[in-house]
Amino acid sequence: MSFGRTSVLLFIALLIAAACTPAAAPGASTQPSPSAGGAASTLVWYADTSDLISFDPAVAYEFTGVLLAHNAYETLVKFEGADLSTIKPALAQSWDIKDSGSQWDVTFKLRSGAKFASGNAITADDVVYSFQRVLKLNKSPAFLFTDIAQLKDSSIKATDPSTVVISLPKTASPQGFLAVLTFTIGSVVDSKDVKARETGGDSGSGYLLDHSSGSGAFVIDHWTKNSEVQLKANPQYGGSPKPALGGVLVKHVPESTNQQFALEKGDADIARNLGAQQIAALQGKPGVVTTTGNSLQLVYVGMNVTVKPLDNVNVREALRTAIDYDGIVKDLFKGGAKKVQDIVPAGLAGYNESTPFQADVNKAKSLLQQAGQTAVTLELLVPTGPAPGGVAWADLAAKLQSDWKNIGVTVNIKQTTQAELLGTYRA
Repeated sequence: MSFGRTSVLLFIALLIAAACTPAAAPGASTQPSPSAGGAASTLVWYADTSDLISFDPAVAYEFTGVLLAHNAYETLVKFEGADLSTIKPALAQSWDIKDSGSQWDVTFKLRSGAKFASGNAITADDVVYSFQRVLKLNKSPAFLFTDIAQLKDSSIKATDPSTVVISLPKTASPQGFLAVLTFTIGSVVDSKDVKARETGGDSGSGYLLDHSSGSGAFVIDHWTKNSEVQLKANPQYGGSPKPALGGVLVKHVPESTNQQFALEKGDADIARNLGAQQIAALQGKPGVVTTTGNSLQLVYVGMNVTVKPLDNVNVREALRTAIDYDGIVKDLFKGGAKKVQDIVPAGLAGYNESTPFQADVNKAKSLLQQAGQTAVTLELLVPTGPAPGGVAWADLAAKLQSDWKNIGVTVNIKQTTQAELLGTYRA
């Protein structure tokens, strides 16, 4: 858990990278059977999709949008599986980093014969358009290009149909840039298709909100908000392995208990983000396999440090010091979470195991007194549905409300959808 900045207090989950969360799937007897074309029939997946805002890779910076967009687009380079230390080829079959004195020049050679789902050939011009489009739209994930890689329009050039050269200042890390390109912001879009769908100078973002125009294993067929997302296998996909499914239907079912019941009845093939209680109930059930894995998600409270009383560091320190972190991990997550008090999650380079903040009510009260605050009232904005790990956001909020009440801080809880909360967070 860590603390960030935004208006009022917001309970949110931070996306660091694509993450694996507890899931459950039926056993072999209930798996989809192969279709005549060789790929399995549509897999039905129950999940909470309330955070969906857009599938546009230049816009998406939420769990569900990023996860599904990764299946509809390819990037120049990628990580494979749980190995987050080795960059692998994707659309780029090779790359080279050159020290040009005043800058780094990173040259990518594209994979021969690669095509978009439309059938259009993938060229260096598509890469240039895609990356410059990110800079032009300047949405939530754009900081990965502008701040970390320090990219500008003039930094991105196509030297021939299959070669892209991207120049970085010496203050940027070329290795860090390669890691950034594995994220959905590095997706290559079909420039011909997207340009044809532009409306009012929107760079095609209206269309890409609920469709895709990429070269990934699947195509986003449609999205019915708070209902379902339909993905279909892309016959033009040139990567490996080929899709083993004819399609994926993601049904919006936010409640973990309902996901559990759907698995037991055979209505769902897979469920994501089940809680410890649901996992325990499903273990040993005939035809059901439970799988758990580490996530790179951080759950934290965001604060607007420009307004009173949160502009006072002692108030913020008091709130941190009053939280029963160990109780949250043990009693709410049933041991299925790890206490983290830094921006880097366990599993990534730079992770800091130090946890300096421990529950100390007396110290927290003293900090409030030093800040001249004896009675503080705050509003805590909380998403509906489950947090990472399957625990209800409302339960996490109630725990914080109780912990902070112990030091004289009154918390009024307000719930909203994840998409609405993210809009407030980014305002």
